[in-house]
Amino acid sequence: MEGEGAMERRIRIVGVCLLAAFALSTAVLTTSASASLEFGQCKKLLKGANNRYHGRWKNKDCVKREVVEGEEVKGEASPEEIGLGGKENKWEFVPGPAGNSTYSAKGHTVIITLPEAGGGLEITCKSSAGHGALKGAQSIEGNFSFKKCEQLKNNKLMCSTHGKDEGEIETAAHGLIGLLEEGKGPEKEPLIKYEYKEKGTEGNDEKPWMEFECQSKLYVVSGTLSGEAIDEANVPSKKAGISFTETLGQGLTASFEEQFGTETEESVATVTFGQSFKFETNYELRKQ
Repeated sequence: MEGEGAMERRIRIVGVCLLAAFALSTAVLTTSASASLEFGQCKKLLKGANNRYHGRWKNKDCVKREVVEGEEVKGEASPEEIGLGGKENKWEFVPGPAGNSTYSAKGHTVIITLPEAGGGLEITCKSSAGHGALKGAQSIEGNFSFKKCEQLKNNKLMCSTHGKDEGEIETAAHGLIGLLEEGKGPEKEPLIKYEYKEKGTEGNDEKPWMEFECQSKLYVVSGTLSGEAIDEANVPSKKAGISFTETLGQGLTASFEEQFGTETEESVATVTFGQSFKFETNYELRKQ
């Protein structure tokens, strides 16, 4: 028979292991809840050494579920299931990009306004396109291009980025970086704020990210372009989107100068349009 001292030591060891398991599960819960908005994927886990799962979620979209029509819906796993293992908690939310994180984008009418630019300037573009990729849990890289851009109030004169087709305006070739953050309204709808892309996922709101020419004037736009993320939160999908409106307080400025002179002026600027995104891989905009 096992001695009393040996049995006590074994009990203490088991107790320490249980405490460590629960501490680990608590750390997982705390880390997962630390970010209220993030991009990522809900991924299925492999079984652990004890032939059980150690994920936080029991559903493939990794969100907490309420009771629906009197029936309990699978949702968040218990600390015991996470730490010691369970049979249904086979899913875990992994923030950030994975695999092919690229997307393509398209949209319709674009309106660029500079109300203080030499009496006012308004440009209407027939359509927009874009492409980019997720760069982190709260960052997305992108480029935008606008087609058939005309000054409708000035004999439909075309505006173009140097080196592009007539009527085509494009953002900087190196790309923009968009940072995900909460909006200020009561619903705190997710916003993406685009700026000139520095190294990695850093932005710079002082550097220009769009230049175009209208007749003899060169226009340079800098600042922050704010858009509202319109994809459905907490649902894995390849589809997403964004809407840029004047009411979001975009924070854009534009300088313009005569190409053959030295005069330079500044104006506020707004760029309003919407785009639908199509990712190559399922992603989820997580909102807690």
